[in-house]
Order: sequence, then C-alpha cells, then structure tokens
Amino acid sequence: MRTKIGNRSDPPWTVLYGAKHRWERLDDFPAGIAQPKKVRIYRRGGHYIISWWDPGAGKSLSERVDGDLLAALVKAREIDTRIVNRKTAGIGKHRHIGHHELADRFLEDLRRRASAGEVAPQTAERYRTALDHYLAFTAAPEIAKTFPMAASADREFRLAFTAFLQERAIRGNGRPGAPCKRMRGQGIVVDTVRALYAWASDGDRGGLLPEGFKNPFLHSGSNRPLLRGDPLAEPDITMAMAADFLRACDEFEFGIFVPIVCFGLRAAEPRFLFREHLLDDWLLVPNVPELDYTTKGRRDKRFPLPAGVAA
Repeated sequence: MRTKIGNRSDPPWTVLYGAKHRWERLDDFPAGIAQPKKVRIYRRGGHYIISWWDPGAGKSLSERVDGDLLAALVKAREIDTRIVNRKTAGIGKHRHIGHHELADRFLEDLRRRASAGEVAPQTAERYRTALDHYLAFTAAPEIAKTFPMAASADREFRLAFTAFLQERAIRGNGRPGAPCKRMRGQGIVVDTVRALYAWASDGDRGGLLPEGFKNPFLHSGSNRPLLRGDPLAEPDITMAMAADFLRACDEFEFGIFVPIVCFGLRAAEPRFLFREHLLDDWLLVPNVPELDYTTKGRRDKRFPLPAGVAA
C-alpha cells in the first residue's frame, strides 16, 4: 500500500514502499520545531536519508545520516539554511569524482593559468610529473577499493601515500634499460597533492569536493624535521669562527656580511639597503613597496650601526 506524500491528515510517518526497501517520510514535527523548507527526511532501515533539490547542482541530491532522528534533523536544518541563503547545499557538483579526473581537471586549470600568464608554463609540466606518482598510487587495487573517490581521502589515505613514496623505485634517467633507484624528492610530490586538494575543495577555484572537506595533506607535519643531537651542545659555527670570517673580509664584504651575521638578515636584504637607510648611528631595513620587496617578517627593522659598516 502506498500513502500519498504531503497530506497533513496522514500520520507523522508517511510510508512509501520502494523496490527493495521500506521508506518512511517524516511529515509532522513536534510543537516548537519548524519543518525544513527545502529538505525531506526519510527513515530507511536503521538509518536516515535526507533529500533535497539543489539549484546549484541542478538536480536532486541525497545524503545518508547514521544516528538518531535528532542527528538527521540537525543535518537537514544545516542543508536547508545553505539552500535558502546560498541557493546550493555546497555538497559539490562532482562529489563522486575520481582521482584521475580530479588530476586532469587540476592540470587543465593550470594550463589555462599558464596561458593567462599567472604561472610559468613549466609549472604545469612539473605538477603533471609529480601527479603521476599520485595516480600510480590510487590505481593500486587495494587503494582503489578503499578510497575509490577523491572525497574519500583522509588521514589513512595520506599515511598510505607517504609510505608508498618511501618505497617507490623509479628508473634513474628515465630510460627503459636504466637501473631502478629509490625515489627522491617525496616532499615535492606531497606538496603537489596538497595543492591539488586545496584547489579542488575551494569553491571559487575547483569546487569539486563537498563543502567541509578536510584536506588530509594540509599541515600534516610530515615534512617537519626531527630534532637531532643535543640542543644545548656547542653550535656548529662558534663566535670565534664568525669573528675570524669577518676579519678576513675586505671593506666591501665587511659591509655586506656584518648585517647578516650580527642582525640575522637574510642574504637578499642587504641588497636593498640604500644611502637614505643610514641614519646617524642606526641602520634601517625597511620594506620597499615601489620595488615590490618585503623584508623577512614583512616589517620595517632598525639596528644600531657598527663602525665601519656605513663605509
């Protein structure tokens, strides 16, 4: 028996019979709880299904909610608010996109940006080479079964990928007869995949992943070097060694290396020091907006000027 949906004389649960499952739609809500305007809630077996028409996607979408009725109501209210305010639930037009298609769309966007002059043409080729390792990983049967879609990538996916790179062997010079060697530069590949997922989850760029997707490669800490040795031991370069180095400098070198050694300036900063930056006994190290230059820390600095540096 099929009961008509939307009839207020029906019981709170309107019963529908599909081809394989019994569906029950919640039509009435307790006093004080407003019914979602755009979202329908169904009970199916031991879980809930919320369904809605998404104007942004141009089709009806649905999502499973595991939990009790309260969890389904909270999720329905969240999606309902997004549709009313943004005209889309933000689930993503291509939430079932695969890894290979995701990489192709990312590289195509890079090519368009290179044509527009936003990135160097070599960047797209460099990213394509790095993503070849990512696609080789996702093509493995066990990975394709566990993480079939890009949206399913999580912490376990990242750990498995980094372990794959550690053991990956490639030919040294790319020739068929060359011996295989363990891959080097895994950090570049991980950074490329991090950029791939950041692009795909950004609604203003890729917009291919559901809203709220957490990039498992973002700030993973995997590239953070481990502390080695005694942090309280003597430094590799001592004060006596630095003093001997400065004594060996001629007049020109002395004016360059003293700010680096004494003030901790990076190598590029002394190149942007001009005569107007010398004020009596002070050395100014400012940002230079007209040259599109910013200092380390992006702030103006001032140091006491040692004798002989002004020369």
